[in-house]
Amino acid sequence: MIAIWGLSLLCLAAALRTLLIAGHYVRIFNKGPSLATAEYAPMVRVVLCLRGDDPFLRDCIKGLLAQDYANYEVVVVVDSIHDPAWDIAQEAVVGSSVPVTVKPLRIRSKQRSLLMSSVLEAVSDLPEQCEAIAIADADVITATNWLRSLVAPLHDPQVGAATGIRWCIPESSEWGTTVRYLWNSFAEPQRHTHQIPWGGSLAIRRDVLDIARNNRYWQQAFCADLTLTPILAERRLRVQIVPEATSAVRETISFWPCLSFLARQMTWVRLYHPRWYAILADSLLLALPAVWGAVCLLIFLLLGDIPKAAIVASICGAFGLLLCLAHFWVESHVFRVIRRHGGSTSSPLAAWIKCFVAAPLLPPLYYLCAIYAHFRRQVSWRGIHYSYRSAWDIEVQSDRPYERSAEQRTASPV
Repeated sequence: MIAIWGLSLLCLAAALRTLLIAGHYVRIFNKGPSLATAEYAPMVRVVLCLRGDDPFLRDCIKGLLAQDYANYEVVVVVDSIHDPAWDIAQEAVVGSSVPVTVKPLRIRSKQRSLLMSSVLEAVSDLPEQCEAIAIADADVITATNWLRSLVAPLHDPQVGAATGIRWCIPESSEWGTTVRYLWNSFAEPQRHTHQIPWGGSLAIRRDVLDIARNNRYWQQAFCADLTLTPILAERRLRVQIVPEATSAVRETISFWPCLSFLARQMTWVRLYHPRWYAILADSLLLALPAVWGAVCLLIFLLLGDIPKAAIVASICGAFGLLLCLAHFWVESHVFRVIRRHGGSTSSPLAAWIKCFVAAPLLPPLYYLCAIYAHFRRQVSWRGIHYSYRSAWDIEVQSDRPYERSAEQRTASPV
């Protein structure tokens, strides 16, 4: 009975923690910007860095060029003129009324990721009157008010960066797409709790940007988002989550590339976020009930103790139900924003069936990815292989032109 009582207390603690995080996250959907904040519209440069022909790249570029924001420009940096994204970008910007520049990456440093070389290239000639930049990922399809909503929180001097919401929608029944959707639904509220910016939809105020781009935070790093967290923490600035800048990610991904994606996300958090051990503890708290419950259930079944096995199954079932309630509570608020922007939130029945099958496996899988991220020293990202000894000691091991097979055209590049 000690094992059962321990499982009960563990499930209760994990459920309460999850509901608390979800509750704090939902509150941001009920807060609108003040009039002064909503009218804040400084000069902004939008940065888009490309390597490979993402499935929705044309839609991404067209969305960035159709913002209801008067004072902005767009700079697109492509890995090379031979990259498949080059022609797509050149075609997509034809006829744009917004100032837009498409250029290839010139300086390919071996001491940082190629993404960071592209970001630094994009902001190297930033005009003095530019008060902020906004970074977008190639899989982000923006609503017309995306930039206005994203920049508005920077009017508050206590906000150093504003970030949108990434919400994965399983439009295919691929196992990887299912796992990514489940991971995203629990990781997204934790971003608010632990102040984790997302570089796929990110606005950065000029003073923070200047510190990042002129120092190791961007000069010797993997990514542009989590490397801001030490700067923001030191200056006591916060990251503002912006619900109106929600992006629905619909790209498919297979299982093993999905695990690589999850491990890479956790690696960036481990390397650059000051609260890594708190985030790791949250992952462990979510994983332990599933692991402990499975072990107890197996032991009681092997011993033939059906009543105790039934109690364990009931406790785990109640825990799973509470997690589902927290998930759908958060998702209902996110879906409202997506629908308001004219997006679809429907998924095929097969995808939902796989979600229920995969859900019990996600917490331990998530924690295993976190443990792997804690000890790994090499990363592969869009065909580029990196090794690193520390957060700021990175080396490009191989740099090849991006290649993508024909069957991967609708899949998410990793």
